[in-house]
Amino acid sequence: MRITEIKEYPVGLLEAIGKRAGSSQRVMEMGQVSYTDLSDDQKHGLETVLLQLKERERLALLYRYKDRLTYREIGQKFGVTGSRIEQMNARSIRRLAHPFRWGYIVRGYQGQTEYLKAVKKENGICS
Repeated sequence: MRITEIKEYPVGLLEAIGKRAGSSQRVMEMGQVSYTDLSDDQKHGLETVLLQLKERERLALLYRYKDRLTYREIGQKFGVTGSRIEQMNARSIRRLAHPFRWGYIVRGYQGQTEYLKAVKKENGICS
Protein backbone atom coordinates (compact mmCIF):
# COMPACT_ATOMS: atom_id res chain seq x y z
CA MET A 1 0.00 0.00 0.00
CA ARG A 2 1.27 3.47 -0.82
CA ILE A 3 2.14 5.73 2.10
CA THR A 4 0.15 8.96 1.86
CA GLU A 5 2.56 11.12 3.80
CA ILE A 6 4.16 13.45 1.28
CA LYS A 7 6.07 16.66 1.61
CA GLU A 8 4.30 18.58 -1.13
CA TYR A 9 0.68 18.72 -2.23
CA PRO A 10 0.11 19.82 -5.80
CA VAL A 11 -1.34 23.18 -6.78
CA GLY A 12 -4.27 21.52 -8.54
CA LEU A 13 -5.56 20.12 -5.26
CA LEU A 14 -5.53 23.52 -3.58
CA GLU A 15 -7.27 25.07 -6.60
CA ALA A 16 -9.95 22.37 -6.64
CA ILE A 17 -10.62 22.87 -2.93
CA GLY A 18 -10.73 26.65 -3.39
CA LYS A 19 -13.14 26.47 -6.30
CA ARG A 20 -15.40 24.09 -4.42
CA ALA A 21 -15.30 26.34 -1.34
CA GLY A 22 -17.79 28.46 -3.23
CA SER A 23 -17.34 32.12 -2.52
CA SER A 24 -15.00 34.02 -4.77
CA GLN A 25 -13.59 35.66 -1.65
CA ARG A 26 -12.33 32.30 -0.41
CA VAL A 27 -10.77 31.50 -3.76
CA MET A 28 -9.15 34.94 -3.82
CA GLU A 29 -7.78 34.37 -0.31
CA MET A 30 -5.78 31.46 -1.65
CA GLY A 31 -5.29 32.79 -5.18
CA GLN A 32 -2.84 30.86 -7.33
CA VAL A 33 -1.06 29.41 -4.33
CA SER A 34 1.17 26.38 -4.37
CA TYR A 35 2.01 24.24 -1.39
CA THR A 36 5.42 25.90 -1.10
CA ASP A 37 3.72 29.31 -0.80
CA LEU A 38 1.82 28.23 2.30
CA SER A 39 3.11 29.14 5.73
CA ASP A 40 4.16 26.34 8.06
CA ASP A 41 0.94 26.87 10.02
CA GLN A 42 -1.16 26.58 6.84
CA LYS A 43 0.72 23.42 5.84
CA HIS A 44 -0.05 21.99 9.28
CA GLY A 45 -3.71 22.91 8.74
CA LEU A 46 -3.76 21.24 5.32
CA GLU A 47 -2.19 18.10 6.76
CA THR A 48 -4.78 18.13 9.54
CA VAL A 49 -7.77 18.28 7.20
CA LEU A 50 -6.30 15.68 4.85
CA LEU A 51 -5.87 13.31 7.78
CA GLN A 52 -9.63 13.61 8.36
CA LEU A 53 -10.17 11.80 5.06
CA LYS A 54 -10.09 8.04 4.78
CA GLU A 55 -6.84 6.51 3.56
CA ARG A 56 -8.45 5.48 0.28
CA GLU A 57 -9.76 9.02 -0.33
CA ARG A 58 -6.31 10.54 0.32
CA LEU A 59 -4.70 8.04 -2.04
CA ALA A 60 -7.23 8.78 -4.78
CA LEU A 61 -6.59 12.53 -4.42
CA LEU A 62 -2.82 11.99 -4.58
CA TYR A 63 -3.08 9.77 -7.63
CA ARG A 64 -5.31 12.33 -9.34
CA TYR A 65 -3.53 15.57 -8.46
CA LYS A 66 0.07 14.53 -7.83
CA ASP A 67 0.57 11.63 -10.22
CA ARG A 68 -1.90 13.07 -12.78
CA LEU A 69 -3.60 9.69 -13.33
CA THR A 70 -7.00 9.53 -15.00
CA TYR A 71 -10.04 8.38 -13.06
CA ARG A 72 -10.00 5.17 -15.05
CA GLU A 73 -6.34 4.46 -14.16
CA ILE A 74 -7.02 5.13 -10.48
CA GLY A 75 -10.10 2.93 -10.66
CA GLN A 76 -8.01 0.07 -12.01
CA LYS A 77 -5.64 0.40 -9.03
CA PHE A 78 -8.58 0.21 -6.61
CA GLY A 79 -10.59 -2.33 -8.57
CA VAL A 80 -13.55 -0.01 -9.15
CA THR A 81 -14.82 2.07 -12.06
CA GLY A 82 -13.41 5.44 -13.01
CA SER A 83 -16.86 6.89 -12.36
CA ARG A 84 -16.73 5.69 -8.75
CA ILE A 85 -13.31 7.30 -8.29
CA GLU A 86 -14.65 10.57 -9.73
CA GLN A 87 -17.50 10.46 -7.20
CA MET A 88 -15.08 9.71 -4.37
CA ASN A 89 -12.80 12.60 -5.34
CA ALA A 90 -15.74 14.99 -5.65
CA ARG A 91 -16.93 14.01 -2.17
CA SER A 92 -13.41 14.42 -0.75
CA ILE A 93 -13.05 17.88 -2.28
CA ARG A 94 -16.48 18.86 -0.89
CA ARG A 95 -15.41 17.70 2.55
CA LEU A 96 -12.14 19.64 2.36
CA ALA A 97 -13.96 22.76 1.14
CA HIS A 98 -16.31 22.80 4.13
CA PRO A 99 -15.88 26.16 5.91
CA PHE A 100 -14.64 24.46 9.07
CA ARG A 101 -11.86 22.59 7.24
CA TRP A 102 -11.21 25.35 4.71
CA GLY A 103 -10.37 27.66 7.61
CA TYR A 104 -7.50 25.41 8.60
CA ILE A 105 -6.00 25.81 5.14
CA VAL A 106 -6.55 29.57 4.79
CA ARG A 107 -5.93 30.69 8.38
CA GLY A 108 -3.53 27.92 9.32
CA TYR A 109 -3.89 25.45 12.14
CA GLN A 110 -3.16 27.87 14.97
CA GLY A 111 -5.11 30.69 13.32
CA GLN A 112 -8.23 28.52 12.87
CA THR A 113 -7.97 27.20 16.41
CA GLU A 114 -7.82 30.75 17.80
CA TYR A 115 -10.68 31.81 15.50
CA LEU A 116 -12.88 28.96 16.75
CA LYS A 117 -12.08 29.82 20.38
CA ALA A 118 -13.06 33.45 19.72
CA VAL A 119 -16.33 32.37 18.10
CA LYS A 120 -17.13 30.10 21.04
CA LYS A 121 -16.37 32.89 23.48
CA GLU A 122 -18.46 35.36 21.49
CA ASN A 123 -21.41 32.96 21.47
CA GLY A 124 -20.98 32.13 25.15
CA ILE A 125 -20.06 28.51 24.53
CA CYS A 126 -17.67 27.01 27.07
CA SER A 127 -15.28 24.29 25.98
